Amino acid sequence: MRRSVMWGLILAPLLFPRVLPAQGESWICATLFRASEDIMNLGDAAIDEAAFVLWGLAQLTGRVTTTGTAQQDAFNPDKWTYSPTPSDRLIIKYASGPTEEFVFTSADGYFQGDWSDLAASHRLEFHLKIAGRIDLQVNSTSIPSPPQSGAVDFNRQLKGGILFQNSWWTVDCTHSGRDSSYVDMDYTYKKVVEKVTGAAQTENVQFSFNDQRYTELIYYRNQFLQTRALTNNSSLNVGNLSYRYADVLVYWIASTQFADSAYAGHFNNAIELYNWKAEGTLFKNSSRYGTVIFDHPTPSNEQYGYCVFVKTINGDQYLVHPLLHWWLATGVATDAPVLPEQFSLMQNFPNPFNPETEIPYYLPRPAQVVLELFDLRGRKLKVLVNQLQGKGLHRLRFNAQGLPSGVYFYRLKAGEWTEVRKMILKK
Repeated sequence: MRRSVMWGLILAPLLFPRVLPAQGESWICATLFRASEDIMNLGDAAIDEAAFVLWGLAQLTGRVTTTGTAQQDAFNPDKWTYSPTPSDRLIIKYASGPTEEFVFTSADGYFQGDWSDLAASHRLEFHLKIAGRIDLQVNSTSIPSPPQSGAVDFNRQLKGGILFQNSWWTVDCTHSGRDSSYVDMDYTYKKVVEKVTGAAQTENVQFSFNDQRYTELIYYRNQFLQTRALTNNSSLNVGNLSYRYADVLVYWIASTQFADSAYAGHFNNAIELYNWKAEGTLFKNSSRYGTVIFDHPTPSNEQYGYCVFVKTINGDQYLVHPLLHWWLATGVATDAPVLPEQFSLMQNFPNPFNPETEIPYYLPRPAQVVLELFDLRGRKLKVLVNQLQGKGLHRLRFNAQGLPSGVYFYRLKAGEWTEVRKMILKK
């Protein structure tokens, strides 16, 4: 029976990497377009944390345990002791940092393998509380449907509050969908259909979510093909202003030049251009205010980067979503429009990994770069980069030798810009 367990804590600033300053309509249009991603991340992190705790306690006690107290040794972080009291909740005490408190109503699932298997197949209902930071009720099912089919139906209901940027956010949202896959010798297929509905608000900002996402990924003959669709009918109120997307649809198909580029999020080859769509309307204070468009007419050159913009009635254009990593494109015509450059932190590859992975990021201009690694508790483990770097694509090789298996976050700061992503180490 394994006696060494790594525990974690949801850290709100890592779940909501986008900041909420008064940056005008450019920020509003982009945030409203992508804000539901944060609700998905919040649900993922809450389920990962509950699965980590339950699976770790099962390893420690030899049974599924949902009450009592687990305490970390102050001199040996890998050593934990367990007490059966209290009998009505589960308390996780760290040698340093805040204490987690779980109240499980149900805790069923696949406890074989490791914690990620439980996160993928379960029925969990719990209340997670971290004093002054998180007070969240989670009801989650992730069930194969039908069994052995390669398809999983999931439904997550999140209700409660979370502290972010010194503001208390009240959340009442549902993230649901189906994740299906098929694997053969030289052919792999994965499709995810998901929807986010509900609301999140502070005293001054209110989101109302009604987003749907479709992703289909096919691997065949050493190449990945990705089809994606985003629909958005969400709204945002800031002070006396209200913004709402109506019938927004963005649809695109892309592929990779090399198989491994898909793992780092690089889909730099636009295909089936006649199928690409960017359409819909932006309303401001109930009046038609803008149109969702591509940043340029469909080009004849297939290797090209696209961006989605909102074009307002007064002629302004705001970037809301970069569909492809356009700086990796080749063969672009010299008279192609110049796209606005932006900072970007990409997904590490491979992910999951053991023990090495690569973290790519792009700088549109020279900047003082700080790249840091955090565990699930929010503890800073390492500073991977801290230096002035020039414009362009950078790739950092990271070796996790000495770290236990689990979920980690890496955060890139360049000037006032910040972005966070999640990585998984499996040994």
